This record gives sequence, structure tokens and C-alpha cells, in this order.
Amino acid sequence: MRVRTQFNNFEIEEILGAGGMGAVYRANDRNLDRPVALKLLRKEYSQDREYIEKFEREARITASINHPSVVKVFAFGLDHGLVYMAMELVDNGSLDELITLQTRVSESQVLDVGIQVAQGLQAAHNKGLIHRDVKPGNILFADAHTAKITDFGLAILMEHEAEARGEVWGTPYYVAPEKLSKEPEDFRSDIYSLGGTLFHALAGRPPFEAETASLVALKHIKSRVVSLQAFAPDVSSATAFVINRMLKQHPHERYQSYDELLEHLNYARVKVGNSKGAPKKRARVVLKSKSQEKIMTLLTLATLLALLVGGLVLFLMRDSIFGEDERQEMVADERLAQVEQKLGHSRERYDAARRLMMNGEFGKAAGGFKELVGMEGVPQPLANWALFHYGLTELMIGNEESARQAFAKLSAQGHFSNEPIDKPLVRFFEQSGTILADDKPVARSALNGLDLTGVDAIGVMAYGLKNLALGDLADGIYFLERFDRSEPSRPFEWIGAYRILGRMFLNDAVSYQSVLEALSRADALEAKSAVLEKLDTARKTLKTKGKIAFELDALQRQLTKEIASLEAQQTETSTVRKEKDEAAMAELKPPYEKAIKQHDFDRALKLAEATDIGVASLKQERDAMVQKARWLSEFKAWLLKEIRTVGFTGRFGKRNGGVVPGEVRSSTEEVVTVSSPYGSVEVPWTDVAPATVLAMAIQFIETNPNAADVPDRYWQAGVFAIMEGLPKPGRALLMKAAQLKGDYNNDLELFFESDGAN
Repeated sequence: MRVRTQFNNFEIEEILGAGGMGAVYRANDRNLDRPVALKLLRKEYSQDREYIEKFEREARITASINHPSVVKVFAFGLDHGLVYMAMELVDNGSLDELITLQTRVSESQVLDVGIQVAQGLQAAHNKGLIHRDVKPGNILFADAHTAKITDFGLAILMEHEAEARGEVWGTPYYVAPEKLSKEPEDFRSDIYSLGGTLFHALAGRPPFEAETASLVALKHIKSRVVSLQAFAPDVSSATAFVINRMLKQHPHERYQSYDELLEHLNYARVKVGNSKGAPKKRARVVLKSKSQEKIMTLLTLATLLALLVGGLVLFLMRDSIFGEDERQEMVADERLAQVEQKLGHSRERYDAARRLMMNGEFGKAAGGFKELVGMEGVPQPLANWALFHYGLTELMIGNEESARQAFAKLSAQGHFSNEPIDKPLVRFFEQSGTILADDKPVARSALNGLDLTGVDAIGVMAYGLKNLALGDLADGIYFLERFDRSEPSRPFEWIGAYRILGRMFLNDAVSYQSVLEALSRADALEAKSAVLEKLDTARKTLKTKGKIAFELDALQRQLTKEIASLEAQQTETSTVRKEKDEAAMAELKPPYEKAIKQHDFDRALKLAEATDIGVASLKQERDAMVQKARWLSEFKAWLLKEIRTVGFTGRFGKRNGGVVPGEVRSSTEEVVTVSSPYGSVEVPWTDVAPATVLAMAIQFIETNPNAADVPDRYWQAGVFAIMEGLPKPGRALLMKAAQLKGDYNNDLELFFESDGAN
């Protein structure tokens, strides 16, 4: 976007960034002699009055917010035809850049950012303003410890444009589910987006992978339960609790006020600061200039002192901060953390194998789980989970026999506890192990009585994989579809993260099924060749390398042989057909050309249409003869009509060179009647000179040059000229027709190549 260097009292110095709405520049406020960030909107946004009114309303409210965590708006207006906004210059990077740099940001730093941004959003909410587009790119750093939220006014502008297009606007990773359903938004929608942003910073990936603009797909994706622990197991239970609640699907399940959210964020921040014996945290990335280092040192000391004092107060008040249900969940998370800490090295190996599995490295994951299964002293239920996952990954790579042995062992040692609390898990290990150890496909009735909101969900995924490994495609797809729709809840919400794996196998199975269905309908060579192309596409897009990959490879080899055999048969058959067609064309041409010379175009058309040709090259030639005869038939039809209504007074010549004086006022399909001073003379069409016919056609066209069918008449006259051996005027007429009607450009080669024209 090209802009001037001066906008009112702001002088542009350099560009800071650009996007779909416009660009941001570093500028100097010459009135107050201070640096600002000057955002200029693109011209199309600056010319819409409704845009500008909404933008100004939101910008005024934003400018009224005086909070350290909100980027201050100094001024806005219109100059040189562009809407501009002058804002506080915050140029130490964004959270988006920090995530790109570090992948996963330290828990303490993320909580600090979350607290500050929540405070800024609360200040805006108190003014009646919601943001609508909270995301990492809209969180800027003034220094290493100060985060600010920006772009309140621009969100409403882009949303207005999206509504005009009938779309839902927002960043798919962070947009709240209610926006997808076009339900009313409020501050809880911003809380959801902030939760998604903090999740991304902690886990190194968004809560949902949503590389799609499909509203239906986004709604489906957003309906799943979020679990931060599934992708960031080292994050404290207090932090995970807060983030997971911020990302609840329904607004009433999220925090109902910023005060409550801030209490929980501060509590989690204190827990992280006071944790002992916890894993070493990732270092805080410092984004600051050298001139700020001394000030930052003092601020850091002051912040640490404030955190210690605040932490003591919050710790003493923890019972009043959280309700009874929330405290129970927190206690459960803390107990789980203590158990996991005791598991030590075994848990680390288990998590490492799971990460390999989630990354699609199923062979390496199977090796990791197998090593863990062979280790002594692995506590329960981790030992059983390792065994289950070993069988699961063996199914993923197509080793059905190894998987069956693992599940048989699981069934035998599944009863690891007599405690009532462990009863559901004991039942799951014994039941799923028995079913999966069998050498037959799993029947659909195995779903009866299962709870797909609990641990049974992962068993259903295993049933689907087993059936695929045994070649039962339909029931394999059935179980994987049921797993994809499952909604595991606490304490098994981590199973929900496996849907991405289940979907990989499901998509591959559906693709394979589509190939088989297409093949069942393919009996001819062309159809089988189309299936082979479909099969090749399926192989290239395959995400898994197990049973389906093996079957597709085998099917490709088989289909290639079948096609080669059919092609050989077709070659032999086509040789015979070609000889037959060549004879038919040789028989067609003499009477066809004679009919053309006699101006009996209808007969030429019938002869060409009645000739059956199968060989592609000869069929193309026959089709060209049909088309030419059709044009000539139409040419003669309107020529006869014009003779009867208008008449021809020009020179009437015959093929033998003679001239018949008089006027042409009537004609039939066979003869032309010339009225001369000596009486009427009937001249057969076969005797009329081609130049005379062409002269009549041009006179009739020029009599009414604005008629709608003039291009068609020029074209048909040109065809006649070419076919009658008048190439020069014929080319001119054809080119004129093509200029008037572009559709004829594709037909020019029928004549220019045939008569040697370049």
C-alpha cells in the first residue's frame, strides 16, 4: 500500500508490518514530539461510511480505556482518503513471535501474560467493549514483563465485512464456538479466545488444529473436549484446570466474571512460583532493548516481592477462592501429579512412546512400549496401559499377530487391583484384552453397554483398528466413526486427543473403501483406468502404513495387470475396427463430396451421420464432415428464405461460365428461377456458380447488418466458400465471424489446417 509520509500531524518514519486490512508504521507525533504506531486502513475500508462509523465508535471507547495492559489509542481520523489510528508504540514483539521463537513458553510467563491480558479485557468490558479477536498476534510486549492487548476497534470492522459475505470471521484456532453458531457473543467469548491463546503458548500448538474455513468442520472440531494435559503434561494441575475451564464449549461452563478468572490465574501463578521438586521450567524469553535493562532489574525485584506477598495471601485464602467442587478437582489433579512423580523413569518412557505415537511414528512407539512392557517394577496401572498401547501400535503398523499376543497378556494380568475405585479400569483391561486377543473381527454388538464418555472409548478405537487389520473394512470404519464421535470426560479426557490418530486410519479406510466400490462397478478398460488413478491418489494421500497400505499396493499390482491385458485385447480389436472404419470412410467420401458439389447439403449431412465410426482419429474426421454439412445445410436454408423475400439482382453466373440476365425472385431445393426479359429461366442448383451463391449470401447479410445472426451467416458463408474452392474470401469470412463471435475461434482449425493455411 503506497502512502504519503504525512498524515495530519503524524510523520511516517518506517513500516512495522502489513496485513489484509492495511499497514502499521512507526511515526512521530509532531505536536507532542512522541513516537506512535500509526495504523492505516486500506482504501476500500476507508470509503465505506458504515465501516467508518462503527470503527469510530469502537475506537472512542478504546481510547477511553486507561489501563497498562491495553494499548492506548491516542487519535484517529481520515486523511488523504485513508482512515488512520495513532496508538501507543509497543515494539518489543508479540506473543505470536515469542511462540515462534520458543515453541513452548514457560508456564510462569504464560500466566503473567494471561493475568495482564485478562485485566486489560476486564477494563475494556467495564466500558462495554469486547475484543472479538484475542490471539497471540494481538498481544504485544512493551518489555519482558509487560503484555498489552491491542486492536479492539479493528475486530468489529473485519466482522462487519465478514457478515456482509455471509461468513463467520475470526481466527479458527481461537474463535469461540458460539460465534460459529451465530449466537450472541459476550466477554466469555473473549475468555475462550484467551484460553486458546494461553493453551497455544503452553503446549506449542493450538487447542484445535483447524486448517479449514468450513463452518461445519469448525463446529465439529470445536465440539470436542479440550485437555491441556494431553499436549503439555508438565504443566501444573492448577494451570491446566484454569485453561481447560476457559475453553469449555458452552459459555455458562466458563468463568462468569473476570474477577473469578483472575483469582484462579493468580492462584495458579502462585502455585507455580511456590512449587518444590517440580521439573525445571523453561526459561523466560526476554524481549527488551538495552536501554530498558536497568529499569527491568528494579522492576523484576519489585515483581518478585509482590508475588511472594500475594502468594502468601492467596495461599491463605485458597479455600475462599475455589468452590468445593473445584477444590476436589484440584485435589484430584494434585494427587495425580504426586502419583506421576513417583512413577519416575517409567512414566517418562511411557510419555516418550506416546509422543512418538501421536507424531505418527508407530513403529518407534511400538518399540518404546515393548521395552516398557519388558521392564520390572513398572507400577500399575501404568504397566497395563503400556501393554495396551503396545498392542494398539502393533495394530497401527499391521502386526495383528503381535497385537493379539499383547492383548492376550493384558487380559491375563488385567486384574491389577481390588480397590473399588479401580474397578472400571480392571473391567476395561480384562474385557478389551479378551476381545482384542480373539482371532476374529470384533462384532458391532461389542458396543453394547460401553460408556464412550469414559475409558471404553479407547477400546472402541482399538476394535476399529483390529477389524481393519483383519480386512473387515466396513466394521472397522463403523468402530472408528463411533470413536470419532466419543466425548471422553475426566479423568479420561486425554483419550480425546487420540481422535486425530483414529481419524487418520478412518480417512484412509474410507478412501480404500471408495476405491473398492469404484472397482466393483468398473468392467471396461476406461473405468478400470479411472479406478487405477483413484487408487494412485489414495496411496499418495495415505497417512498410515499398515494393513490398508499393503492392500492398496497389492490391489494396484493386480489392477495394473488387468489393464495391461485389456489394453492388449483392445489393441487387437482396434486393428480390426480401424480397417473396417477406414473402409467406411473411403465409401463415404465420394457421395459426400458429390452432394456438396451439387449443393445438396441435406443429403451430405445424412450420409455423414449414418456412417458409424469407432476409431478415435477417424471418428474425429467423420464428426468434422457432419459439422461442415450441418453448417452448409443451415446456410442454404436461410439463403432460400432470403431469395423468396428479398431477391437477388446481381450478376447470375453458371458453373460453365455462362451468365443468365435478370433477377432471382424464387427458388426451391433443386432449382433457382431467374426472371429475364425473355421469360423465366430455371437453373439447377448444381449449375449455379459458387461465386454467385457467395455473392447472394453477402448481399443478403449486408442488407441487414445488425441482425443477431449476422456472425453465424458470415461463418456459414465462409464454410461454403472454403468447401467450394474459394479459400481467400472463405478465410476472410471465417475470421470476421470469429471476431464477432468468439465461440468460432475453436472451429477455425477445421478449415485452415485442411486447406494448408497457417
